Amino acid sequence: MALLPHAVPSKYAGTVSDFLKAPGIKDGSLFQRYESVAVADNSSVGTRLGLIPFTKGFSLAQGATQLHVTDLDTGATVTLNVGYTYYDSAVAGEASDPDAFASLLSGQTAALLSLDEHAGLGWTAKGDGWLTVSIAGAAVTTAGTLKGQIAGTYAQ
Repeated sequence: MALLPHAVPSKYAGTVSDFLKAPGIKDGSLFQRYESVAVADNSSVGTRLGLIPFTKGFSLAQGATQLHVTDLDTGATVTLNVGYTYYDSAVAGEASDPDAFASLLSGQTAALLSLDEHAGLGWTAKGDGWLTVSIAGAAVTTAGTLKGQIAGTYAQ
């Protein structure tokens, strides 16, 4: 089953053509990319916000990556998961993991998101996909912005 994010930064189209624009130099060098994606005030649970597309061999440098979200909730029920979504997990031979890097982070206060999950340490992409933040807990009630300084590398 092919999966793409529901919302992506404006320079991307949210289609398979985005994999041709995946950032990075494929010689093992570390790269950084700043991205921003709008979060609609009616985003429901399960909405995937794409930060960057990646291709096979990508690894996220968790310690050098920072994500910030504005207040998305008038209450305290919106939570966020940070992970990856493969376009086609059958081709990748591995399932997507929407909370590989962080899970159930509060979307109620404007803050940096802590990438605190160990599942993503040492992960290397086995196919094309997106680094994603997923809405969990409850629907978004206040429109906002997700911003990220993403650092990664590609295996040689």
